Amino acid sequence: MFYNIIALIVIKFYYKLKQYLILMIKAILELQHYNDWTEMTVNTNIKFFSLSYLIDPINKYNVEMMLMYGNKLYNFINRLKRHKNIYNIIDINKIKQNLYQITFTGNFEDSVRKIFFENKILTHSFIVEDGVEKFGIIVVNDETLKILRDTLLNSPRISILKINKQFINISDSLQILTPIEAEIISKAYKKGFFDNPRKISLTELAKEFDITKTTLNFHIRNALKKIISFYTYYNSQ
Repeated sequence: MFYNIIALIVIKFYYKLKQYLILMIKAILELQHYNDWTEMTVNTNIKFFSLSYLIDPINKYNVEMMLMYGNKLYNFINRLKRHKNIYNIIDINKIKQNLYQITFTGNFEDSVRKIFFENKILTHSFIVEDGVEKFGIIVVNDETLKILRDTLLNSPRISILKINKQFINISDSLQILTPIEAEIISKAYKKGFFDNPRKISLTELAKEFDITKTTLNFHIRNALKKIISFYTYYNSQ
């Protein structure tokens, strides 16, 4: 009950944040990363969608939790295990036919994540398909974006395909969520998941998205964590 009340208050606040005008720059960055595991998706129908990630600059590895979609995924995973930039496959969860959730550790030193970390770049989405890494990023100003572009251009194993930018209102709620998080949190709110008593159960909501309750709960908690962080930030100003 307490969880529902807090979530409802935060989400209502979340939908009112458009009155704040804190402008930052959102950009879509597409690149090819030569000799990286992402090259393995070239000429396949396999796509990866980032759910969450962790970087460890001290021990020099990344942890990636991703959705993996396509055909012959088991064969692809076996090849992925042998790639030099993949250290360990931590977990594989089959959600349904042609859709897996996979968690693995990889090389921090040779990753684009390292470049983002060193240049203080926020990433809100990451997709891999046909050998292309597609990042949704947020930067504080044009100078930061220019430094990032120059750094990538000077990297011999990275080729920039596209950088498109636009100014955004960072308080626009759906900008800080991944597409699946935005869709789930919006439907959950509209259908009364956060009401007391609930008008739709976790099981019923999971069926609407054709995913497990565990996966749905993961997305809801991730979305709420992001929303609450912005709620806390604005209340501290």
